[in-house]
Amino acid sequence: MAYKEFEIFFDPNIRADNGLLFFDFTLQNWGDKVVVLRYRVNNFMVYDDLGNTYPLYIGNCDADLPYMDRQIEVNPVEIIEFESSYSWCSSEDHIPAFIGVIPMNAEKIYFHISEFGVYKDLTFIFDL
Repeated sequence: MAYKEFEIFFDPNIRADNGLLFFDFTLQNWGDKVVVLRYRVNNFMVYDDLGNTYPLYIGNCDADLPYMDRQIEVNPVEIIEFESSYSWCSSEDHIPAFIGVIPMNAEKIYFHISEFGVYKDLTFIFDL
């Protein structure tokens, strides 16, 4: 999804491990200036087509961290990979995993971004 000199691309493969879901995506700055990307991890939501929601996995991180501003510099033409991680606290390019086991009768998983830099109200759909 390209928008305002940025392109975001989600890896279509969701990883599941020990009751957690992991997502990976890349962000590329197609502009000619360094941009400071700001976001909060609580702006990421995961749910399925059956109405189940999958909360953020806090792990050993501070419980307030999902509500705190994070930022990362993105250089011109740079691609940054964001990935779900058990230990996401100390790295701005890591995001939390999400808690839950996908039911057998679910057909789609949705990863919704309410705000992430220039992106607002963006939903990625994963067919299962």
